[in-house]
Amino acid sequence: MRERRSEIIANTLAVLVILGFIAVIANSLRIFSESRHVHGPTVLAVDMAGKVYINIAATLHVLEASGEHTDSIPLAELGLDGATLTDLLALPDGRLLIGSTDSVTIRACNLFERRCAPFIQSGPQPVSAFKMAWDAQRQRLLVVDGERHRILVYDADGALLLESRGGEQGLKLPNTVRLTARGEAIIADTNHHRLVALDAATLSVEHWAMPVSNQLGNFRRIWPTDFALAADRRFWVILDNDLLENGDVVLFDAAHKPVLRLALPSDWDPVKLQARGSDVLLAGFGSVELVRVSLQGDVIEPFGDSSFRKALAGVRDQHRSAGRWWHTWIWMAIVPLAVLAVIAAWLDWRKRNGRVTAVDSTGTSRTFEPATGAIHWLQPKPEIVRMWRYARWLGYGLPLLLLVTGILVWLLRRRR
Repeated sequence: MRERRSEIIANTLAVLVILGFIAVIANSLRIFSESRHVHGPTVLAVDMAGKVYINIAATLHVLEASGEHTDSIPLAELGLDGATLTDLLALPDGRLLIGSTDSVTIRACNLFERRCAPFIQSGPQPVSAFKMAWDAQRQRLLVVDGERHRILVYDADGALLLESRGGEQGLKLPNTVRLTARGEAIIADTNHHRLVALDAATLSVEHWAMPVSNQLGNFRRIWPTDFALAADRRFWVILDNDLLENGDVVLFDAAHKPVLRLALPSDWDPVKLQARGSDVLLAGFGSVELVRVSLQGDVIEPFGDSSFRKALAGVRDQHRSAGRWWHTWIWMAIVPLAVLAVIAAWLDWRKRNGRVTAVDSTGTSRTFEPATGAIHWLQPKPEIVRMWRYARWLGYGLPLLLLVTGILVWLLRRRR
């Protein structure tokens, strides 16, 4: 009777562990949904007059070239509530192109009137994290569609002019694209670990390629996701790790050799570079920061006036609070479930491997092997018993596996 009671407790604990995991997943999704707008900069653009546009925590901020904060526009006012922005591009006519992951992938916006309209009028829409560049010489828009490994070209009215086949230019997960006065379209060819220059007119002739080995930083950070071209033909490049985050910012000279790496904190997480005449703007996602870097890399200072810095500080506090709550919630959920799983596994092991000593009718003490059936109240249906055993061992093993994985990840992060 005692063994059966242990068996019932073990099975009950296994049920609680499985239900607990369902609750963990549901609550984690809720926390993620509530905190998805609490993040640092994701996109950055500078127009011909030097005006800066940057998206931070679902708000588009506008700053003058001097850093004066002139406007803050919630994305909801532009019809972008809940959308993830992929890129910003200031057009010569004063409109701002906003790329997003919703059904209207590119919007042409008049920020003064708080009004946006779909830019693409014909042809396919880009997919996922695409980047944009304006070809002023030919009056057309280049869109690098990273997920499809292709380039789309539209005229000034949004009509499709060119759609390259996936990988036609030899690109694999292409990212940022910049146009130069020399007739080059330079693209961060992320999965090939290089910058590549294509002929801006044909988009098929390769002028040169620059491998971006990270000899000055972490050897795992070799994935170019963004870059800025300085006036002296030098390149600032963000080299991310294999998760495309927490990268190094490396300066390459005109001979394509790495000469400098910015000394940034490990959690700074640079995401966007934008060259200006005398400096480079650098945005950090994890740090919720925007700084200006001198062309030589010897000066790094905050960009923006007190109003903008105050807005950054507010988002930074929210970001850190959400991060702390997320990590605390995960550990609070996983550790108790792991303890329950250990207790359930121990009770089950004792039931299956223990022996029962009893006295028979003749007064003789006998030792009996435990019953082979594990779950008495489900024995009439063997297929349910099998399914329940699998689920029960999932309830034992999964929290333990997650606990060990969490500890290993924590140790690896400390070593970095």
